[in-house]
Amino acid sequence: AERLGLRVGLAAAAADLGAEGGLGFKGQRSWAAADLGCGAHVLDYGAVLGDGGRRGVEILHERGLLVVRGTPATKDAVARFASVIGGSAAGDKPEPGAGTAADRHALTHGPLRTMYGEVWGTSFAEMDAESVSMADSAYTAEALPQHTDMTYCLTPPGLQVFLMKRPAPIGGHSTFVDGLRVAERVRRASPRAFELLSTVPRSYWSYDATQGWDMKARGPVFGLEDPVDLGHAAPEGGRRRQCFRMLRHNDLDRLPLPYLPAGGAAADSEESAAEAHLELYMAHAVLDQAIAAPALRLSLPLDAGDMAVVANQRVMHGRTAFEGPRDVIGCYVGADELYSRMRMLGLET
Repeated sequence: AERLGLRVGLAAAAADLGAEGGLGFKGQRSWAAADLGCGAHVLDYGAVLGDGGRRGVEILHERGLLVVRGTPATKDAVARFASVIGGSAAGDKPEPGAGTAADRHALTHGPLRTMYGEVWGTSFAEMDAESVSMADSAYTAEALPQHTDMTYCLTPPGLQVFLMKRPAPIGGHSTFVDGLRVAERVRRASPRAFELLSTVPRSYWSYDATQGWDMKARGPVFGLEDPVDLGHAAPEGGRRRQCFRMLRHNDLDRLPLPYLPAGGAAADSEESAAEAHLELYMAHAVLDQAIAAPALRLSLPLDAGDMAVVANQRVMHGRTAFEGPRDVIGCYVGADELYSRMRMLGLET
């Protein structure tokens, strides 16, 4: 019966079933590509700095994706934005002689330092000069499937920020899929697949012998949490629920399945272990169908000065293949810093 449910889910996940509510925290809205056609997720760089990142944080909480226009094509501009959007809310409060909100944030906050540095560029000249890791598929011209970044970290970054410095002359469009909508679709298509993807941990790995990095982490594809356990008020009627906390998904970093106990207990035969493996692979097929649904994929040809800001624990990003030069400047913001800003604005997370 469970196997049949997964097969039915595989077909259902490929269909356009629309939104399925109930998985997001209060104030979060899942989306398909058509839902973001009105430009409500777009802000000007100066406006973001002017209000201390408040409206940008609100959009990131609601949708998980923000596009910032008119960004200066420098690493300093990217670092300045990261300082405003993540970290303490104290920078929002004016003090005599303290300068702008961006200036106040920059005193104490900034991009998350990772194996790729603090603010990085995708040109090989820049990466070689800074002696940081290039053990990532981003440093190619190939198409990239939808994924979240740094799945091999115990706590993946909260934000992925990338500024288009020089678009490719051919191809290289950025693509985005809302992981919250994917989770809702998987749960609706196959409750069994959703259960497996939210309870069985998978392993992810990045290895860079040149720069000396060996990164590994484990976790389920869908991370869930009860808002009441985080101190939020219980819903009316007292019915508690699990909310979508994070997505950990990258086919290029995920390790093959090791020996997997069947039914939550030690498997006593190769056959039972093989059955458990097959069931999980079928659940991943349901996931893949949901991610690949054309209605969910937003494709954006970013122009010079456009900066995409992605809630990395929610929204997947990818890229079409390209020809010619394509230069991007980027950084990460920590998850704890991002969620702190959201809570200081009264947003549930």
